[in-house]
Amino acid sequence: MADQRPDSGASKPKSEAQKTAEAWRASQPYLDSVWQLVGSVVGGGVLGFVLDRWLKTSPWLLLSGLGLGIIAGMVEFIRRVTKLK
Repeated sequence: MADQRPDSGASKPKSEAQKTAEAWRASQPYLDSVWQLVGSVVGGGVLGFVLDRWLKTSPWLLLSGLGLGIIAGMVEFIRRVTKLK
């Protein structure tokens, strides 16, 4: 009886909070990739909007900024997601 070790808790079922925390941790790289995509599009749009106002070229730099943001965001999104597999 002296050789028995105390239960380390490995056999205990996980609580809902622990399961939820593990799910969020597992999804974090994918959520980060999505925010990178959104940030690129928004950043390109804001930069294009500001340059349009400053140079009075509306709406061409806004559209160009959005297009470049979409392209850059998609390239980075695909790069990150394929690296996760």
